[in-house]
Amino acid sequence: MRNIRLGATIEGLVRKEKYELPPEAIREMIINAHCHRNILDESCIQVAIYDDRLEVTSPGGLYNGLTYEEVMNGHSKIRNKGIANIFSQMGLIEAWGSGIKRILNAAEKYGLPKPRIQEFDNMFRVELFRKNSLTKRERIDFIDELELGRRRDGESSEKGRRRIAILN
Repeated sequence: MRNIRLGATIEGLVRKEKYELPPEAIREMIINAHCHRNILDESCIQVAIYDDRLEVTSPGGLYNGLTYEEVMNGHSKIRNKGIANIFSQMGLIEAWGSGIKRILNAAEKYGLPKPRIQEFDNMFRVELFRKNSLTKRERIDFIDELELGRRRDGESSEKGRRRIAILN
């Protein structure tokens, strides 16, 4: 989560922190990737963070005749039942077939663009998009957080100001 911006608001006397991307959606993306990946394919599950999105790609397309439309309507065919059962016993899976809907709902709740869900070349990818642009207040808050972190890490203010000038 260190590469995902963290903002804060003050509500009464309490400071409430909020990531720019919903942690519950990221959690679902990673859990789904493990439960539905093709373990016979030696490729790794990939989590990539870009300027505009976070994406999780897992080896193996849709399993056992499952269609894209069925996935979008909450249907599921579990490829790795052992992994899914362990995750369920750990309380990481709430209901079979609910992962994609949870991701979509979390993105909507955060006011983010609709996530992109793709199957291609025997891979399955879910992309969670950042907001198109930060407001001026969000940019100032983000820069303030960077400056605070640099001071905490012992970097001089002048060096930090030079880096921030490049960001602007």
